[in-house]
Amino acid sequence: MRPLLPLAAALIAASACGTEPQTASDYIPDDDWSGPVVVHSPEDLDAAPRIEMVEVLRIGSLDGPEATQFFRVAGADVADNQLFVLDAGHSEVRVFDLGSGDFLHAFGGTGDGPGEFRSPSTVEVLGDTVIVADRSRISHFTPDGAFLGSRDAYATMPDGSRIRLSHSGRASFYTETYPQGRPPVDELYRDTTVVRRFDRATGEPGSEILRYPGQPQLLNLQERIVLNPIFGIEPVFMWGSDGRLYYSPNDAYRLDIFDAATGEEAVRLIVTLDLPPVTSEMVDERIAMDRGALDDAEERGDPNVELYRALLDRRKLPHGETRPLTNSMRMAEDGRFMMIRGDLDANPDEPGDPGHWDVFGPDGSIRGRLVTAPGANVRRFTGDYLVTRETDDLDVQYVVVYRLEPTP
Repeated sequence: MRPLLPLAAALIAASACGTEPQTASDYIPDDDWSGPVVVHSPEDLDAAPRIEMVEVLRIGSLDGPEATQFFRVAGADVADNQLFVLDAGHSEVRVFDLGSGDFLHAFGGTGDGPGEFRSPSTVEVLGDTVIVADRSRISHFTPDGAFLGSRDAYATMPDGSRIRLSHSGRASFYTETYPQGRPPVDELYRDTTVVRRFDRATGEPGSEILRYPGQPQLLNLQERIVLNPIFGIEPVFMWGSDGRLYYSPNDAYRLDIFDAATGEEAVRLIVTLDLPPVTSEMVDERIAMDRGALDDAEERGDPNVELYRALLDRRKLPHGETRPLTNSMRMAEDGRFMMIRGDLDANPDEPGDPGHWDVFGPDGSIRGRLVTAPGANVRRFTGDYLVTRETDDLDVQYVVVYRLEPTP
């Protein structure tokens, strides 16, 4: 019997009015999870204190100093009163003073040599080490930019398959396609993601922690594209600098957290929130949008018109029954984490909605909630700071640092 923590106690008692309501137990999966379970209600989230975001630094310009002209901000982090910005478009990490915004130095560069990047995707500061994940390797630097070394971003399993290692080196995972090798043509299939422990002493992958199926997919070999369902539910798997793994099936407000080093089940977080359904009208509207895009492509003589025609095959894939819960989580090194609630109560095709984030402690307790600006892309959450990438009407990219202050 898995332990159900006291936070769920108030939910177990059902109201007697109207149709028989669901209880907390109805939201807990009947599976082999043996770790602690924390349950909250939607009212618990709404009653959580609002976390105020106080802007302390905004950097970016159209024609200002070259260091403030960002091409593609892929990642950012805050440490020791410094802001580290990974500009993937220029393949370098730029470091600024957090107090004054002054540019301090940069390191990296495009290439395959020591300390250079080809397709950098993340930057993270762990202790006195700056870690940058690239397409094929993971590089370590001092905060001053001195290159310490790099390692392969992949490892080889005994069967010859290659697995992708996490950028922090605290977990590993890889995706097996079904069947092994090329997936079937014109036939529904699912990828399976297998998460394995990573032995930091040997650098070798270890035992399996978690495996989960992806959403249904359809391979169009002629156009060399893989089609995903309309309103498909794609599980979310992420790893944090706290050394833990985070998984959500995304069809319910549920988050399973594992210790990456041991594989132990740390905590399961559940919110008794019913996700809104996907209606037939919503699906029909998306199909009409695909048809409209095809008509436009044909009218303008687009050379990729067959790609637009192939999108109509998405009708063959089963769509999700509910709207997905989230597409992003962010984790602090001390175990605090935050998860954005998807566009659940607004038009899913309407851009520019603000981001509603729920913030939790390492044990799944509610710490607060915050709302980010429309279009803001959260690059880093430290627990005390939030770093976002924001874009203006001229497509100028800004890196914005907010100090997080809980309201009374």
